[in-house]
Amino acid sequence: MLLWVLILGFWSTAVSVFSRHLPEELAARVIGIMGLISVGFLAFLLTTSNRSSACCPPRRTATT
Repeated sequence: MLLWVLILGFWSTAVSVFSRHLPEELAARVIGIMGLISVGFLAFLLTTSNRSSACCPPRRTATT
């Protein structure tokens, strides 16, 4: 999922740099929509990620 966010960030940068020939209103709308999609992806990443569950489960201790 992080790769999608990085690709979307690079793509948004490329669109903002190379959209000089587009009308200003269209370029602003495209960049705004891409920004909303980026915020959605980041919100999904932050709400569903749990760093403690990404690691191995805790070891069981032997009871003797």
